[in-house]
Amino acid sequence: MKRRPFFNRLAGITAVISAIALALTCSNSNPGGAESNGGCAKAAAPGNVTTEALSTSGIKVTWASVGDANFYTVYRTKTPDGEYLSAGKSFGVTFTDTALTSATTYYYKISATNDCGEGVKSNPVSAATMACSKPATPTNVAAEALSATSIKISWDSIPTAKYYDVYRSPSVDGTYSRIDSTANKTYTNNGLQISNTYYYKVIAKNDCGESEKSNYASATTSACPKPAAPTNVTAEAKSSSSIEVTWDEVATAITYKIYRSTTSTGTYSPVGNTAGKSSTSYTDEGLEMAKTYYYTIVAESECEESAQSIYGFATTANCENKPEAPTNIRAEALSPTEIRVSWDAVIGAKTYSIYTKHDSFDYYLVIGRLTGLSYTVTNRNPSMTYNFKVSATNDCGEGEMSASYATATTLDCDLPILPNPTGITATALSAKSVQITWNIVSEAVSYVVYRGTERYGEYWTVGGRITGTSLTDTTLSSSTTYYYAVKALNSCGETGVLDNVVSVTTMCETPIPVNVAAAAKSSGSIEVTWDAVSGAVSYSVYRTTAQNGAYTKLDNVSGATTYTNSGLSSSTPYYYKVTAKSATCDESRMSAAVTAITQ
Repeated sequence: MKRRPFFNRLAGITAVISAIALALTCSNSNPGGAESNGGCAKAAAPGNVTTEALSTSGIKVTWASVGDANFYTVYRTKTPDGEYLSAGKSFGVTFTDTALTSATTYYYKISATNDCGEGVKSNPVSAATMACSKPATPTNVAAEALSATSIKISWDSIPTAKYYDVYRSPSVDGTYSRIDSTANKTYTNNGLQISNTYYYKVIAKNDCGESEKSNYASATTSACPKPAAPTNVTAEAKSSSSIEVTWDEVATAITYKIYRSTTSTGTYSPVGNTAGKSSTSYTDEGLEMAKTYYYTIVAESECEESAQSIYGFATTANCENKPEAPTNIRAEALSPTEIRVSWDAVIGAKTYSIYTKHDSFDYYLVIGRLTGLSYTVTNRNPSMTYNFKVSATNDCGEGEMSASYATATTLDCDLPILPNPTGITATALSAKSVQITWNIVSEAVSYVVYRGTERYGEYWTVGGRITGTSLTDTTLSSSTTYYYAVKALNSCGETGVLDNVVSVTTMCETPIPVNVAAAAKSSGSIEVTWDAVSGAVSYSVYRTTAQNGAYTKLDNVSGATTYTNSGLSSSTPYYYKVTAKSATCDESRMSAAVTAITQ
C-alpha cells in the first residue's frame, strides 16, 4: 500500500487554520450593527438622516456617507408603523422624492448596499410637504386702448402664479368670458370693434387652483373715421421710363395705394403701395417713353380706405441719353464760410447738382436742381480746403459727375473756434424718430446736427441750422443704430472736428401687410392673400361677419401668404384683416379690411 505524500497532509492542516482565521476576522469586522453574510460584513445603517420639504410635492432626504457602500435605497411610508416601500435608489447621499401629495407627512428609512449585500435600515425620519395654496387675486388691473381695434390689459405680478386667465365682458355687470391665457402680466386684446367699451377681469392660476376674479378694468377703443383722401398729388418725370408721385400725409393712414391710368377719365388700376403714414412718395418705373400717365392715391386706415384723390400727371421724357458731365468747374472762396462754384453749360441739361468733399471723405451732394451756372455754397468751415464736382440732369435723368474738380480754401476767421456742445443725448421716440438734445454753448448763434450709421464712418447734416438746443429727427428706419454729434456755429462757421458722439437704436416695428385680398372659392370657403412682409416669420388672419364687428383671430400662418377659410355659410359676406410678426418685433397693426361673399 502506497503512503500519502507528506505535503498533502500539510496542505489540509493549512486550509483548516485559514478557515478559522477568516471566521475570526469576520466576527471582529462588523462595527455599527452591520449584518454578516456568510463571513462578509454588510454595510452599516446610514446615520444623520434628515429631511426637508421643498414644495407641495417634493421632499429632500440626506444622510451621512457609509464608507464601503455602493449605493443607497430610500424607503418611504405614510405612517410611522406602515410598510416601508422603496421610493428609489441613490449613488450619492441625497434623494429628492417628488410627485407627493401636498400637506402630507412622509416617513423615510435609508439602507446602504455593499459587495456583501444590503445592510439594515436607518432609524426613521419624517417631513411634511408644504400646504398647497391658491394664488392671490391680481391687483391694479388696468386697461388702455391702443387703437381702434386693440386694448392692452396689465396687472401686478403674483409670485405664486404660473399663468393668468383674461376675461372680458361687454358690460360692467355682464358675463365675463375667458378670452385667453398668458404667463406675462400684460395682454393685448386685438380684433375689437371701434368706439366700443370693454370690461376685463384677471384670474391667477397655479397647480393648487385659481384665485378669485380681480376687480374690473375698462377701456374704450378709439374712433376710426374714414381717412381723408390724400391731397396735393403731384407727378414728376424722372427719366424716359419713370415718374415719381408725391402727396401730403394723411393723419390716420397706415398705408397708401397708388393707382394709374393713361387718360384722366380712364380706369385707374393699382400699380403699387407704400407702408406707414409718412411714406408719401412712390416711383413708378418701366413706363413708355414720351407718354403721359395719370395717378390717384388712396389712404388706408385700420378700418377702411379713403376715396381716390384728385389725379396728378406727368409725361415721361422724350429722350434716349442722359446729359454729358459739366466741364470747366471753378471755385472761389468769398468768406470764411462761403465758396462760389461755377461751370460751363451742358447742351440739353435742365438742372445741375453740386457735390463736395474735404480731406479723405467721399463726394456728397450739397445742392441739386440748380438752373443757373453758378451757386454760392455756404455753411463751410474757415481755413478749410474743399473740392467740388458738378453733374447735369435732363429728362432722361442725372449724368455723371464732372471728371475734373475745382478746389478752394475758405478764408481765415478772427473769431475764436467754438467748442462742441456737451451733454448730448439721443432718445428713441418711435421706430422712425429720435430726439437729440444738448447744452448751450456761449457765443453760439446756431447749431448743426450730424448723423451717421457708423461711429467712425461718414456723417450727414440733418435739420439745417438750429437755433435751439434740441432736434427731432423723423427720417429714420426702424431697428437701426444711429450716431449723432453736434457742432456750435458763430459768424465764422462751425468747429472742425466731430466729437461727443452718442448712439441710439430706433424702436422695432413689424410692417403692416399690404395688398390684402379676399376671394370666394366655393359656397363654404374664402381664400385670403397678401404680400410678403420683409422679415416676417408668421402672419395672423382675423375675421368678422359684420363690417364694423369685432375681429376674431382665426389662425397663424407660417411660410405662406395665403390662407383658406373653410366651413363658411353660403352667400354670406365675411371681413378679414391680416397682421405680420417678425422674429424680434411685436405683431404689426392690422391691415386694412377686405371682404368677400361666399358663393
